[in-house]
Amino acid sequence: MTPRRNPGITIIILLMSALSASDDQFILQAAVSQARAGTQAGGRGRGKGAAGKSTATTNTAPKATKATEGPPAGRLDNKRTYIPTSYADWTAPALGSSYIDPAFGTKITRLSDGMAQFNCPVHHEYATMSPFNKNNTRLLLLADGKGFYIADLQGKVIVSPADLGVIASSEPRWSATDPDVFYYHDYQSNQLRKYDLKTRRSGVVHTFTQFREINFGGGESDISEDGNHLVIIGDGRHVGVYSFDTNTLGPTLDVNGLGGGFDYFDMTPDNNVIVRWNAQGNGRYKGFELYDKDMWFTRQIYPYGAHADRGRDLNGEEVLLVLAATDHNPPPGCEKNGIEKIRLKDGRKTCLMGLNWDVGTHISANSDGSNPWVLIEATEERIGVAKPNATLPRNWQSQWKPYYNEILMVKIDGSEARRIAHHRSRSFDGYWFSPRAAISRDGAYAVFDSNFGAYPTPDYTDVFLIPLSLTQSDAPTNK
Repeated sequence: MTPRRNPGITIIILLMSALSASDDQFILQAAVSQARAGTQAGGRGRGKGAAGKSTATTNTAPKATKATEGPPAGRLDNKRTYIPTSYADWTAPALGSSYIDPAFGTKITRLSDGMAQFNCPVHHEYATMSPFNKNNTRLLLLADGKGFYIADLQGKVIVSPADLGVIASSEPRWSATDPDVFYYHDYQSNQLRKYDLKTRRSGVVHTFTQFREINFGGGESDISEDGNHLVIIGDGRHVGVYSFDTNTLGPTLDVNGLGGGFDYFDMTPDNNVIVRWNAQGNGRYKGFELYDKDMWFTRQIYPYGAHADRGRDLNGEEVLLVLAATDHNPPPGCEKNGIEKIRLKDGRKTCLMGLNWDVGTHISANSDGSNPWVLIEATEERIGVAKPNATLPRNWQSQWKPYYNEILMVKIDGSEARRIAHHRSRSFDGYWFSPRAAISRDGAYAVFDSNFGAYPTPDYTDVFLIPLSLTQSDAPTNK
């Protein structure tokens, strides 16, 4: 009998010609680890779900495959420059298929093929809310112009946009306690609603009769770490904390006329509330401020605005992770831009990771209280190496610097930083091209958007998955 060939080994040969000897050894070790774990492309069937059809074989989310304890994915940061292989002509894999990042040895799986599935781009929502359900078996993805849908971790459509009926502005948020449930609101509605994957039904959880319409903090918030609290903004101005266990909204703060308006409100790990105001500088209603869950002001955390996310430090303290680019007095190590960690109880700042002035970032720290990693997406914004091929500088390779157009992760205590992948998305448009990478609450997975240098329609991207451990077991499936 002819021995069965492991498909995970075949990709190694394709990577060798573009890498140095030391890189060869690193990628070989990473790819073999992926193959032995059964994580390489071809190991499982590809989903064939189409718009308007549900292709699930069971109704409920399956039991999660336990994350294997092992070394984190990617390459330990050595501050070297890594130029992406075949940057001008790289082709994304097919739906449900994977490849190994040539520079950093990480497995990347394509979760959507929007043009084939729905005839539109597909995105995940944003970095600061988790697209993953409680046990990492389901994701909420957005078919542009058609609404959210539910997929598994091979990209198979479980509930289509047409069947789900949840539009882009509905802010769907997975329950932090039940893998089969998410919460949302309809357009211009004052009702908090719940969708149950077991029954494929939705229902009203609470009607806020005092308001005409609600939202969940302004577009960047998530359900609290304990799963019991959610920011509610009524009629665009009345901000309070809703508690699921008592089915009540706490005291509200009327923000009408305060400062120059706000960007968003969000829950912190200990059920306080953080706000990013539009105005910047010292004083009230500027930068980031902290409130308790009864909406009493506690302190100004940071006088400037920037991309940020809330998290929990290894010692349990609440922190804000924020881009240092706007800080007039950054902590040592972040003088030329970087990621700052700010302790919420007193505003103490430390530099988590230094970057450079050329990159903008999105930060994701969707912790369940045990995840030690912060995910960072860095995109070059000044030199032009993220531009499409037609306007890419001729000398782009010599212009490339560390962290350009990469996804990275850093331990929240700053003890370790890892280079995960080149995201390969190009700046065809003003927003959606940005990968906005998001980490799962337990730190096991990440997703990011990318157009991979293609632009078949405005705002085009698809969504890609990264297991954040080299020995992570296969993504869970229904069988």
